[in-house]
Parts: sequence; C-alpha cells; structure tokens
Amino acid sequence: MYRVQTIEHIETALTALNAQRGVLGSEIVGAMMAPLQQQLLALRQPKPAPTGERKLMTIMFADISGFTAMSESFDREQVRRLMYGCFDALVPGTHRYGGTGV
Repeated sequence: MYRVQTIEHIETALTALNAQRGVLGSEIVGAMMAPLQQQLLALRQPKPAPTGERKLMTIMFADISGFTAMSESFDREQVRRLMYGCFDALVPGTHRYGGTGV
C-alpha cells in the first residue's frame, strides 16, 4: 500500500513539475524531475524473490531467576563462572538433538 501511494505521489509531483516548464524553463524542470524519475523507476522494479532455505528450528531461552540482583553482588569472574555452569548443563542436551550452543 505504501509503495503504491509513493508511486502516485511521485507521479503527481512529476505532472505538476512538467506543468511549470513554461514558467521555470525546461532545463530547471528537467533537473528537478530527474531524481523523481529515477526514484519512480526504482519503485517500479520488481522486488527479487527471497533466497535461502527454510528450516524448522527450535530455540531455547533460559532465564535465571534473580540473575540481575545476584550479578550485581558478584564480581565479573563469578558471573562468568555461573553462566558457563549454566551453559555446561544445557548445551550437551542441545548437541544430543543436533543443535548448537552458543
């Protein structure tokens, strides 16, 4: 819908500019119309079909209850060890079913 409205607005602007040739002169109107014509041409180009492949995916999210408050009282290394401990517990199950762990 937006694309159609934009095309219509550009066409209206081009018509209005063209009507001003007698007042502004062909050179000025032509210079003003050129970028609008390029934009119109780009909008009228068919959009390429998406490429790639479809895959069925399952994404697991884990929420550590009270993590924010807890991490504020820990130093960086303690937080890192806690997170790695969670990953160590969760990632093997993910791998067992052909998934990857980050």
